[in-house]
Formats: sequence, C-alpha cells, structure tokens
Amino acid sequence: MNSIIFPEMFNTDEEKTNGEQRFIDEKLLEMTSKILNMRKKLDSVNLRFAFVRHELTDQHEYIAKLAKIKETLEEQEDILKRQVIDIAQRVIRRRYISRRSRQSLNNNSLRNSESLMSNQQAFSDMNMQKCQKEKLNKMLKLKDEIENMREYEQYQTKKLNELQKIKQIIAKLSADDNNE
Repeated sequence: MNSIIFPEMFNTDEEKTNGEQRFIDEKLLEMTSKILNMRKKLDSVNLRFAFVRHELTDQHEYIAKLAKIKETLEEQEDILKRQVIDIAQRVIRRRYISRRSRQSLNNNSLRNSESLMSNQQAFSDMNMQKCQKEKLNKMLKLKDEIENMREYEQYQTKKLNELQKIKQIIAKLSADDNNE
C-alpha cells in the first residue's frame, strides 16, 4: 500500500485499467479502515455516555425522593417546634398556678397532691420534649444526607461535562482525520 501506482505507468490499455482499479481499490480499503476505526471510537464514547446518562437518571430519581422527604421533615420540624413552645407555655402556666394555689391554700394534703400532680405532669412533659428532640435530631441527620446527595449530584454533573468535552475532542479529531 505504500507504493502509489499511477495509471500512466502502464503500457497497454488493459494494464492501465487494471492499475487504475487497483489504485481505487487500495484507496477505498484505506478509507474503509479509517471509517471503521472512527466508528469503534464513536461506539465506545456512546457507550460511556449511555452509562453516565443512566447513572444521572438514577441520581435524579433518588434526589427527587430525598427532596420529598426533606419537605416532609421540614413540615414535621415546624410542628415539633410549635409543640415544644406549647409545652413550655403550659409548664410555665402550671408553675405559676401552682405557686398561687400554694400561697392561697394552707392545707398540706392539698398542697402535696397538687405538687405530685405538677411533678407528674412536668415529668411527662420532659419525656415528650425528649422524644421531640430525638425526632428533631433524626430530621437534622436526614437533612445532612440530602446535602451530601446534592454534592454527589454536582460531582456527577462535573464528570458528565468532562465526558462531553472528550466527545467534542474526539469529534474534532475525527473531522480532522476526514479532512486529511
């Protein structure tokens, strides 16, 4: 293939026609092999893009689910905050009422029963606050997970952009090869 055969090199018309045909066949074979090599490269890049596209689709679905969870958790967080405020107000009212009733009543037994009830209510309120704090901590952990997923999505987007740049470079190289 290294030697180039020109039709003028042959003496007879038949040799000239065969030489032209051989020259054309060699060039066709060379171009076909270049096209096949470029097609292999293009198929490889397309496979990589399909894989990345599939990965990103999965990530977007997961992020959508996490966004719904986040909304639910934010709503629950608001509800819990309101409940904590209500409980604190009730405790303050009970303590105030308890002090006033102790001042007005001189009966020890009545005072003891009120104190016992107040302590029981305060204990149950403390337990409720503890449960609400645990729920709030769980929500904060989920919020952190959502932020981590956002960072991962940014990383995946960066990788996709890099792959697109590679595809553009390959397309430019193939265009340069075709021009040559």
